Parts: sequence; C-alpha cells; structure tokens
Amino acid sequence: MLLIKNCNKKLLITIILVILTNHIKAQSDSIELKTLNLKEVILNSTKIDSKKKSMPLSVTIIDSINLDILQQNSLKEFINNIPGVFSLNSNNYAQDLRISIRGFGARSAFGIRGIKLIVDGIPETTPDGQGQLDNLNLGIIKRIEVIRGPIASLYGSSSGGVISVQSISDFEKNFINLKTTIGDYGMKNYQAVIGLKKSKFEVLFHANKFNTNGYRERGINRQKNFLTKVSYKTKNNGNFKFLISYTDSPFAGDPGGLNNDERKLNRRGARQKNIDYDSHEVIDHFKTSLQWEYKPISNIKLSASSFFSKRNFFGKLPFENSGIVDLKRNYGGGNFNISLFQENEKYVNTLYFGTELSIQNDHRKRFNNLKGDKGKLTLDQIESFDNVAVFFIDHFKYKNIVINLGLRWDQNILATNRELLDIKLNKINPNIALGYQVTEKLNFWTSFSSSFETPTLSELSSNPYSESGLNRNLSSQSAYNYEIGVKRTTRNSYFEIVAFYIPTTNEIIPYEIESYPGRKFYRNAGKTKRKGIEINFNHNFSSLLKLENSFTFSDFKYDEFNYGSKSFKGNFLPGIPKNQLNSALNIKLFKDIFLRAEINFVDHLYTSDANQVKESSFWLGKIKIRKEISRPSFVFVPFLGINNIFNTAYSDNIRINAFGGRYFEPAPLRNIYFGLKLGML
Repeated sequence: MLLIKNCNKKLLITIILVILTNHIKAQSDSIELKTLNLKEVILNSTKIDSKKKSMPLSVTIIDSINLDILQQNSLKEFINNIPGVFSLNSNNYAQDLRISIRGFGARSAFGIRGIKLIVDGIPETTPDGQGQLDNLNLGIIKRIEVIRGPIASLYGSSSGGVISVQSISDFEKNFINLKTTIGDYGMKNYQAVIGLKKSKFEVLFHANKFNTNGYRERGINRQKNFLTKVSYKTKNNGNFKFLISYTDSPFAGDPGGLNNDERKLNRRGARQKNIDYDSHEVIDHFKTSLQWEYKPISNIKLSASSFFSKRNFFGKLPFENSGIVDLKRNYGGGNFNISLFQENEKYVNTLYFGTELSIQNDHRKRFNNLKGDKGKLTLDQIESFDNVAVFFIDHFKYKNIVINLGLRWDQNILATNRELLDIKLNKINPNIALGYQVTEKLNFWTSFSSSFETPTLSELSSNPYSESGLNRNLSSQSAYNYEIGVKRTTRNSYFEIVAFYIPTTNEIIPYEIESYPGRKFYRNAGKTKRKGIEINFNHNFSSLLKLENSFTFSDFKYDEFNYGSKSFKGNFLPGIPKNQLNSALNIKLFKDIFLRAEINFVDHLYTSDANQVKESSFWLGKIKIRKEISRPSFVFVPFLGINNIFNTAYSDNIRINAFGGRYFEPAPLRNIYFGLKLGML
C-alpha cells in the first residue's frame, strides 16, 4: 500500500514547504509567542547525578519523547538525531539494529557490539559485550541518555559509548494506553500500557505484538513482548524496584546481502542461498531484576541490584557446514555501590565506590544445514565469561571549576569445556575531565578516557583455525579518547561543539572466507586513528516551533593494518559515513495538531577494508503528524507518518567485508503508516 508512490519529489517538497510556511505565519499572527525556559537537565548515566551543562563529558539527553507519532519499528527512530551516533539495519530483524558511536560498534555482524546498553539501570549488554534490542520495550521509553565516546572507567569492557534507556516511572495517577499502528509491507503493531499507583506502590504493565512481512522477500518478523515493573518506596528513604519481562520471537527472516547487480535487478529480492537454506532465527528471552536504594542520612546513599537473563536462540545460516546454531545462554550479575556527598560554602564533592560481578554461560551447538534441514552435529561446546570489577568516581566542584576522576579495574576470564587453559583479559581504565564555567550560560571542558573491548564469545567461537575451542589469536581492542568541547545553554536554546581524537590498537574487524560464505570470522587490524567533530544545536522559537540540528564529521582511518600482502594503511574504516547531517522541525499547527518534519543526510561510506566499493551518499526525509482530542476521562490521538518521502533508493545495511561483493541490503522506498492511540485516565 504505497499511497504516494507516484508523487513527484519536487512537487511534494514544495507542497510541504508551503503548508509549513503558511501555518507557522498563521500561528504567529494569532498567538503571542512565548519565551520558553529549558529545565535544568540532570544526568543519571554518569552514575553520579549531575547537571548536564556542567558535566565535562559528551552526553546527549532525549527526554521529550513523543511516543504517539513514532512507528516504533526500532530504536533508530529515537536516536537518529544524536551527533556521533550512526545506525544501520533497522529492517532486518534477524540481524538486529547495528549502532555505532564514534565508530565503536560498526563492526557488528548482528546486534550491538562495542557499546554498552543499559535499561532502567540494568545492563542489557551481556558480560562479554553482546547486546540485543529485540527484547527492548519501545512503547514505554521515557528518556534516553547517550555518552558519546569511550568510558570504561564507568562501565568496563565494550564501553566505546553508552546508551542508557529509562522507561515510564513516577507517574502521578492511574492510566491505560492502547495503541494500534498499521503500515506498508504488512506492518501491524498492537500495544497496551497500564499504570497503577496506590500509596507507595507503583506498577507498570506492558504488552506488545509486532508483525511485518518486510520490504524484502524473507523479511518477515513475528514478535511478542511482555513486561511488569513494580516499585515500592519505604518510609525510611528506601526504594525497591522489581522487573520481569519476556520476549517471544518465533520467526525473523534474513533476506541476506546482495551484490550490486542483484540489487539493480530486484532490490526487494532475497539472496538465493538465504532462500535455499531457510535463513531465519527463533528467539525467546526471559529477564528479571531487583534494585534497591537507601539513604540512611542525607549525604550517604547505598544501592544494589541483581539481574538474571535466559536467552534461547536457534538460527539457520545460508551455508551447509555448521550452518545451524542452537544456543542456550544464561547470564546475570549484581553490584553494590556507596555514594558519599559533601557540600560547604567552598566546594561540592561526591565520591562513588562500587563493585560488580557478572557471569555468562553459553551452551553452543552447531549442525550442518542441509538446505533447511538439520544435519549432523559439528560442535557441542560450553563457553563461559566471568567478570569482576571495582571502581571509584570523584566529582568535585570548586567555584567555576569541575573535576571528574574515575578509575576501574576489570578481571575477565574466558573458558570452554573443550580446552584446559582459560583466557584472562584484565584491564585498568582511568578517566579525568576538567570543566570550567566561563559564564552562567557558557561551559568549556576537556577530558581523557580509555576503553577496552574483549572479543565476544560468539566471535571467539567462530574459529577459522579449528571447529572447536576459542580463537586465541583474537585479542582485546584498546582505545584512548581525547576531547575538548564547549556548551552554551540559554533559556530557550542549547549549542554544543566537540572535537575528539581516538587512537585504537587491535581493532576487531569482521571478514568472510570462501569456504564459509555468509559466516563471519574476526581478526585484529593493527591500529586506527579516529578524528571527528560533533555539533548539536536545538532552539525553541516559541511554544509552537522547535528546531533540532546535529552534524557529525568522522575521519576514521587505519593507521597500521597489513593483511597478507595487502596494506590498508590510510584507508577509511568501512561502514561509517564521513559526514552526517540531521535536522528536525517540531511545529504546533493548530490548537491540537502537531507535526514533525525530519531530513537526514548520510555521506558515502565504504563496504570493505580495501575501500574499493562504496555506498553512495543520500538524503532522507520523514513527516509525522498527530491530532490530539482531549476529554476529561480520555485522550484520543490519530497519527500518520510518511517515511522516505523523497523515495530515495539506498541501503539499510552494509555487510562489511562480505565475500563475493554481497554488501548491500536495500532499504524500503517511500512508505506510510497510521494509527490510533486511546489514553484513559
């Protein structure tokens, strides 16, 4: 149902601009413009609650999320306008969204690597550094904080960046929200959110059913999510939070990558081998957690948490030898933290001490894939990853100067039941940052931090030298982050510019070999140098009009990388555009009609380490509109969205270093969705 498929691009843009211009002028004539006071923003992802404008760190906060107009296909909708962040693969649900922050995470063949994902204070990233978004409940996201850059002193391994998601909490009264979204390619999304509050108890229920046939052949996804979150505040400044969730995904198809000729011939088609070998995945994921906070006196806070996740994965890959994976994964952990706060007329100081423990066990089986049928067992291996860490943070403010210090020690032990010797990967990571408040509105800062990234168990078990055991030739990746930045915050605007330099060693890179086409292996790539600039500018013109802009310049190159007789020194890292520009305009057209227009530019990017083939640059546009009908006991919200309004032909995903030039996964052309939300108070 491509309702505007044949609409002329220039005419469409002209109509949109005319409508926006007329309505903005009409609203300005009829309603007095008001100066908006932006609220003081407090950071939570830094573990020490602090003001965003004075924190000497590159952090972006999204806390005005309007879920009513989002299609909620993936987290990309929420984070697309953040500088330094680039995401691909929002339409192949078997591979999951791939997110990179300053290049960390770009190597991922599936899911999230190299960056830490935290949901309601509990790590969604496994101890070995793998992250999945298929069990993230998009319909209850309230706030997102993104730390842009390496910060292992806070979160340990795979902290090239941090995404901290907070769901709905601390609501004032009971509510029920029901939402239905229908879109092109058979997309249907049904959601129910119930919030109950009584005395010191707060309970949130969430259920979601998502189905789509996908833009491409074999792009089918079927998924259900359930979540319950309970909060209880005690009389003596204590707080307990309990969460339990379950995700059932009985089928997520993988259309595979296409070469350029195949893409031109049929961009909606699947790779033939993915059809022949019935490529898809099946997942069920259970998670539970318990958190506790207690303030015995005003300047001391104690906190602890524990969590457990059980994930069953079954996947068919598009090749015969070991092409079926059956994985049973259990992981969990806990932490205990003490925060000490001191303030007098001269300074403010907060000390934070913590210790963490996490354990992961994977029971991995591989079978031959006989054109979709299970063949003989080729691997039966139990893998483990154990982590112990201790750390401290000191946040010190004296007059106009802020000093932030951090130090963390991690011990990681990796093992399998097929080998006698463990692999030990230990690391100490520091962080030091200095901020200076030039004026009430203007802040300057500079910082140094480090990070490391252990190979994941999936990457280590994908061993090109043996059918079992771990690839001991694959080492941890290390990085240092140097940055300098300026923030300016006024009553109705925010401006930030950051320059950074990140040298890395032992960069982990995916590749394919001819004997296992479609299966990813991993190697270390010597050294890289990453230089970049990030600009963020938001301005509230009035209560009717808000502008959001971000720009990212990424100059990421190999500094030392020899593979066989080839040298890739001076080549760009694949999968990352050199320039990105994102703009969004939020407009209140009439009393109860709201419109959001987005435009994004993505520069060309390379598909392999050799830099011989590149994906061309492209522009994307989106329009989202909703109407709010309020009554004393309910709110009724119809909404409509148009994706890719310019009908741009581009790739939603690039399979880095894919064998045979199968780099491209074409993205949907112009498509539409609409829906209804009913909120009962």
